[in-house]
Order: sequence, then C-alpha cells, then structure tokens
Amino acid sequence: MLFIMGICYHCGKEVDPPVRCPHCNLTFCPEHMPQKAHNCIALSNNLTGVTPQPVTKTIHYVEPEEEEETYKTRPRTVKTKKRTSFLGEGITRRKVVLVALTLIISLGSILILGQWQPDTDTPNVGPVRPISHETIKHQEYALSLINEERVKEKLPELTLNNNSIAQRYAEEMLRTGLLKNNPELSANMGENLMYFEGDDFNVSVVLDALIYDMVYDDADYDWGNRDNILYEDYTEVSIGVAYDENNIYFVQDFS
Repeated sequence: MLFIMGICYHCGKEVDPPVRCPHCNLTFCPEHMPQKAHNCIALSNNLTGVTPQPVTKTIHYVEPEEEEETYKTRPRTVKTKKRTSFLGEGITRRKVVLVALTLIISLGSILILGQWQPDTDTPNVGPVRPISHETIKHQEYALSLINEERVKEKLPELTLNNNSIAQRYAEEMLRTGLLKNNPELSANMGENLMYFEGDDFNVSVVLDALIYDMVYDDADYDWGNRDNILYEDYTEVSIGVAYDENNIYFVQDFS
C-alpha cells in the first residue's frame, strides 16, 4: 500500500496533516513552523530580491626583479671582464622580436586568467562517482515520466544532467533519514523531494506513483512540485534515486 506522508523538514517528525510554511513552501511540524524556528530560507538575500553585486577580479602584474648574478671568487688573481646582459651587447632585430614575444605571452596569460570566472550557478558537486546500471535505469525511467507530463502541456522535453548532485543527496537522506532541501543548490534551481516507505515494493511502480502525485495531487504542497516539473524555462534535470528494503528517497534538481 502506498503512503505519502508529510515530514517536518527541520526535525524529521511525521506531520499529519502536512502544513507548509507560506514563505519557503516547505513542510514543518507546529514546533518548527515559525520562520525563525526552522531558519526559513526565505530570509536569505537570494529570496528577498536583493541582487548580489558582481565581484570583479583585478590581477596586478608585477615585473619580476632581476636577480643579481653571483660569482664565486677563486683563490687566485684573474683578469675581470665587462658584464653583459643575457641578450649581449647592442640592439638587434632578433633581440627586439624575442622581447616582444615574451611580453605578448605574458600579457596573454594575464588576460586568460582575468577572464576566467567560476560558474556560480552550478553547485560544487565534486567528481562524479560511479553509478550502478540499476540506478541509471531508474533515473532514465523517471526522466521519461517527467517528459510525458511536459509533452502533454506542449513543453520541450528536459535532458538528463548527469552530474551527481541529486544522486548524492538522495543517498545522504537515505543514510540520515532526514528529508530536507539541499542547502547547496543555487537560488535559480528548482528541487522536488519525495519519500516513500513500504515493504516489498517495485521501484519503477513507486516512481510512477510519486510523479503522478506531484503533478495531479500536489495541493498539500501548494502545487510547488508540479510547477517545477512544468516550468517552461527549465531545460535539464538531475535525478537521484536511493532506496533500501523499506524506503525510497527521490530527488529532482531542475535547471
């Protein structure tokens, strides 16, 4: 039998009936319903309309000081010679070209470093870990169910983002037993989380039921899950499916 229940995103308690915070759209028990009690993410700058100022990189190029050449003195008298630079005496076309090429290479390196900026919209997911063929099969099946609903609404299909952030987070929730939003996601990403508990279940059947509920029976969550699935500006989704004998944690990260 399928049980979709409300879970307090702060302490993990079961909530019946589920009550959502009107500010962050997450489910909490009465004790943690006040914004300050659950550290409501709606209080952060990312959700209050404050636009972070861009950070500019300034790279100062400092000409290296030439090291003085040192000579070991020998315990005998020798005739001294006039010191010359490594280019020798006088100015020639070859020397001018060599200096110009050195400066061009140095300036090019500085420009490349100055233009490089990390992608702040993508969470730091680290290296992609190996995923079993069974997990990949579940991810692809979930993607096909999501795209079926988008096609019904004449929306473009999503592609599967094969970074591991959703899968890693689903596995982490399975390990801890805590159902809560991933704090590492950027503000312009959407996230759906679902949890199922039961015995002797078929993973594909459960995924089918969960996605159906997210699209057609999501009133308890103010239709937030459905809106993420059918948001026209999303083009990709990272999917996580982690389960054991009695539990399934299902994560969808949209971008």
